[in-house]
Amino acid sequence: MKRKRVAELFLEECPNCGAPREKKESACKYCGTSLTVSQLVEEDLESFCPTVTEANIRIAKENEHRDPDIYSRAYPGEKCTRELTSVRVILCFFLTVPILIGLFALSFEADGSGLAEGGGIALGFALLLAVVLVSLLGLTFFVGKQAKEADAAMASSRNYRAVIVQVRAKVMDPGNVIYRPIKVVADIDGKDTCIMLRADSASDIMCANFYPIGGEVEIAGCGKYYLFRKDVAKYNL
Repeated sequence: MKRKRVAELFLEECPNCGAPREKKESACKYCGTSLTVSQLVEEDLESFCPTVTEANIRIAKENEHRDPDIYSRAYPGEKCTRELTSVRVILCFFLTVPILIGLFALSFEADGSGLAEGGGIALGFALLLAVVLVSLLGLTFFVGKQAKEADAAMASSRNYRAVIVQVRAKVMDPGNVIYRPIKVVADIDGKDTCIMLRADSASDIMCANFYPIGGEVEIAGCGKYYLFRKDVAKYNL
């Protein structure tokens, strides 16, 4: 089966001033011209679908109600990092709001204008809002740290054959990270292991194609960090 999608490609030099693209920039550092172009591509969808066999279906049924031995802490790293960066910028922007409210409230206290009670309420609201925003900001850094640790685990790990046992509904974690919990069983260094993974959130319509029960996949990781080796996020179904 074929499907078409719009792929985002990067130019190696600026089409406006001719400057070379540096690092992973999406815009020219000299003139600000976008270095991304969109292209319609056709790809073979079946090549991304895990193989399902009768033997693997039996394995899936036998382990359907099994409690996971490992709840993976790894998020799909690259996607997570990009989204968290945007969330942090937004949170930092809104953090200026309680700061301005606090300064406004303190100004009433300082000039003795008779609005001390109202200023106190405004200051309390500003402090509460600031605590909430700072807490959310801290959560995004915590999730980002886990993503980096997951990347390190992927880089130092070999592949393991796994069978998909259970697929759950999408979940949104702090930092606006959306993923789909998927339970698999795998032979990890000679030990039969059940792992609950955080996988890229394929749409409900295409989920059965990407994550079929009894599907044979490859995972990678170590310790508490495991992910599917194949990144299905780029297909964005």
